[in-house]
Amino acid sequence: MGEEFAHVEIVFDARIGAVSAYILGRELSKAARVDHAELKISAMVAGGKEPLALTLTAVENVLTGETAGHSSVFSTLEPALRGVEKFDGTLASITVKGKEFRQVEFHCPAHKR
Repeated sequence: MGEEFAHVEIVFDARIGAVSAYILGRELSKAARVDHAELKISAMVAGGKEPLALTLTAVENVLTGETAGHSSVFSTLEPALRGVEKFDGTLASITVKGKEFRQVEFHCPAHKR
């Protein structure tokens, strides 16, 4: 995002319909915490008529100090995504280090295990 200003890595596990977002800094080696309790994603599955509205909630971690309002990891389970091979998504909005990004589009294949 923003010419390598920050990165959002989306990981999709089609076995259980899990979608996780990892917010990373410019270097990709460091997590970048954001002040969001949740992230909204619109997911369009091939052959679908309407996009799915996904709400990924912040993952708390007592070991790293990440909280519901200040985290670098967001996750959700969506039963309608079970068995889906891929989807196209749009992240509605995210602010990283004071810079806002809107309507961030991405293509998300299922994670292969």
